[in-house]
Amino acid sequence: MDEGSLLVYPELILKGQLPYRDFETVYGPGNLWVLSAAYALFGTDMSVERAVGLAYRLIILLSIFGIAQRWGTIAAAGSLALMGMLLAFTGFFAGSWIAAVAFALCSLWMIAKVDFSWRCFAGGMFGGTALLCRVDFGLALIASTLPLFLLMKREDKYRYLSGIGLTLLPLGWLMVVVGPGQLLHSLFLFPVFHLNPARHLPILSAEGYLVYLLCVHLLVNALNVAAGIVAVRREPAQTRSRLLLGIALLGFGLTHYALQRFDFNHMLFSLFLPLSLLPLSIFVLLPDKSGTLLGRIRPGLALLIAFTAMQVGLSQFCLFYYKWFSEGIRHPFAREASTKRHDSDLGIFIMRNGRSFAFRTEEEASA
Repeated sequence: MDEGSLLVYPELILKGQLPYRDFETVYGPGNLWVLSAAYALFGTDMSVERAVGLAYRLIILLSIFGIAQRWGTIAAAGSLALMGMLLAFTGFFAGSWIAAVAFALCSLWMIAKVDFSWRCFAGGMFGGTALLCRVDFGLALIASTLPLFLLMKREDKYRYLSGIGLTLLPLGWLMVVVGPGQLLHSLFLFPVFHLNPARHLPILSAEGYLVYLLCVHLLVNALNVAAGIVAVRREPAQTRSRLLLGIALLGFGLTHYALQRFDFNHMLFSLFLPLSLLPLSIFVLLPDKSGTLLGRIRPGLALLIAFTAMQVGLSQFCLFYYKWFSEGIRHPFAREASTKRHDSDLGIFIMRNGRSFAFRTEEEASA
């Protein structure tokens, strides 16, 4: 259903229909507009939609590496590796949540250099785009931007805010066309007060591993925020210290996504950003002994501690990942297919109206 809406709704927009007026959705219009543009250029097809989803994930990887590089290439490579491990399990579908995370990270990456006016404006535009994709990103985006926003010159603050305002102008147009009451109902009143209680799964009734993952999520976020506070107190005027605090607050602000429907997928989508910051946080919290042996091995030591913590704290996940990765290397697309190839190796395709849809098993295809 989730991926189906990403195929149907953008096509309806291309046919002149509007969200919240001609069809119902509780998400912002930004991601639908991006997909509509992609379908207009390359055709309405599942492969195009998943290519957009892949692009979102590549943007996330590029942004996290660009942000983490301020603490050295080794720490950045560690964050990139952890992010890649976790993103590998999120599939390729171009959901609004993954789009909002990508644009929010781009916004932080842009404003990391507060002395460049054009980057402040671009950061505002990326932040506005994140809000267009997910309105519930508002508090997390404000909290993550504030440490760097306070360092900007007055005119650059105006540029940042004007970038957000310019990007949100289409939402104002939509409010005029659809009606403010209907837009408020679709984006806030209905999902928060009507839909959310109906889809909420109580935490205490969940499986034990989910409760454990939530505890890991909260612990890692607390560590990241603590590292950000330590960095700001150590270097109050440095942009990289405020950047670490900002991205840590962004990761903490994603917690509500896991709580609104407490299952593995929602937990994973809120966990991949905080976990990828572990090498940076450990690097900052380790004693800074410049010129000593500890100072020279500090980046590698932070990386070793982060990956060891992953192996110990998420041992079952790591074992599953290594098995999945080894099977992927032996995939028939990578080398010649074996005689005992399962149907799920290549997928089963169902044709409808000239379009193909991929399924993993015959049971799913039959259903």
